[in-house]
Amino acid sequence: MARPSYWTVEVRDRPRSGTQVRLYQAAGYRRYWDGEMARSLCRNCRLRPGAWSVPKRKVHALFLAAARIASQLESQKELPMSQLAIAAEDTESLPDRSREPWRSLAQRLRDHGLIPTRPRLLIAERVYSGPNHFTAEDLFTHLRSGRCRCARATIYNTLSEFAEQKLVQVLYVDNGPAIYDRTTAPHAHVYNMDTGEIRDADPQEFHLTEPRLPEGIMLEDMQIVLRVRDKNKEKGHV
Repeated sequence: MARPSYWTVEVRDRPRSGTQVRLYQAAGYRRYWDGEMARSLCRNCRLRPGAWSVPKRKVHALFLAAARIASQLESQKELPMSQLAIAAEDTESLPDRSREPWRSLAQRLRDHGLIPTRPRLLIAERVYSGPNHFTAEDLFTHLRSGRCRCARATIYNTLSEFAEQKLVQVLYVDNGPAIYDRTTAPHAHVYNMDTGEIRDADPQEFHLTEPRLPEGIMLEDMQIVLRVRDKNKEKGHV
């Protein structure tokens, strides 16, 4: 029975050079990580300063963790302006495929305290150029049809961030999925219970006024949904 191949893992944490993770074996193969990558690797794999031998199976787990962390760090990196237009290859509705629309989106995200990462820019572009009302699954389906795809979890998390920063508002109708609306100012909605369609109420048909609140209280959110049915359809019949 062949003996397992052992590697040496060395973690250095020095004031001037920072954290470093070194992986090497007797045959001469070496791999180094430093900076945020090394710090994240130490946190995820519970590595402490020192040097010790590990079997090949643990080295494989270390490489998998490093690949996952590298992907996460890349997705959180702010795109330089020279690369903002690359994401435009996935869009169909941008009238101007220059960098200017992406500069505007990037600045809007920054104004709301969000780093304009590639996934956020792709999602924000669809939010502001697509239908006014949409679900996370609608967004996932659209982005999946393009060249640059976002994971379903990334879309849900990003939309939650957008809602928290008041870039979109969230509507909950009956027991259906959350519906996102890019119009954040208070306004009423009309929900057709027969078709599932939701739209903004016409201000001429339904005038929404801000209620009078006690002193010291401010309005945080207001949602009014008018549920309607087709007059020609009786309840319980198609």
